[in-house]
Amino acid sequence: MKSVYKYMMTGKTTVFDLPAGSEALAAGWQDGEIMLWFLVDIEDSVINVVSRTFIAFATGEVIDGDISRLMYTDSVMIDDGKFVWHIFEELNKPS
Repeated sequence: MKSVYKYMMTGKTTVFDLPAGSEALAAGWQDGEIMLWFLVDIEDSVINVVSRTFIAFATGEVIDGDISRLMYTDSVMIDDGKFVWHIFEELNKPS
């Protein structure tokens, strides 16, 4: 059984503990915060949890390091588009 859950970014980099297999659907600005919405399997919501890291980059901000380890999620416009955050998921690093 699946449902859409909302999670709040708590800083430039946020780690979410999500049910395994959760799918990032969208990011948006709500109540003064960046939110991410995920399609989650609610039957796995407690049993099979994984930590996933999301990073917000401002338009024009330099992205250092290995960008192949980042997967684009969505962009969030703030203040009628005067400021835009681009949300990426940091993929698992090889062991």
